[in-house]
Amino acid sequence: VWKPSQVNYDSGTPQSFSIEYDLWQFWLTGCISVPVDIAGRRCSALVDTGCSTNVFVNDLTIESCDLAVFPLGANSVTNSPTGFCDIPALRLGPMVVAHPPCIYEQMQWQFRVLGIPLYRHRIVMLGVDFVRPFSYVLFDNTRHTIVFSPRDTFEPDAPSDWLRLPFALE
Repeated sequence: VWKPSQVNYDSGTPQSFSIEYDLWQFWLTGCISVPVDIAGRRCSALVDTGCSTNVFVNDLTIESCDLAVFPLGANSVTNSPTGFCDIPALRLGPMVVAHPPCIYEQMQWQFRVLGIPLYRHRIVMLGVDFVRPFSYVLFDNTRHTIVFSPRDTFEPDAPSDWLRLPFALE
């Protein structure tokens, strides 16, 4: 039986908190990557709102963090082994998520020279289901930070800088 997810915040956590993202990775790849701790091990996680899952990891992350898995078979597209993964604790800034829903796939990005792998990349992705419970998530590319707000509503510093358009569904 999989354990239910639980979210806790450090005492004294403000209504919203910001995390500086990896500037080098942003400049090189255009991806926003934030530091997280998985089971006590420091990792870099991509915040990917195009990823439909909560948390996604690869086999190298499972191995290095010593995580439990429940295999489901092969991915129908990549033919790689895939399944569920149990993360005992994932820390993002002052927030700790115990047992977030997680999917893994046995695959890895490698940098090879003459067929010898010199670098293997641990993949951790925080998908749209991970950021959905927040009241808002602000990607601030000027300050190179992401602001997460579990409770506050978004209030811009200068409301006149923001354009308001009516929204209607027809």
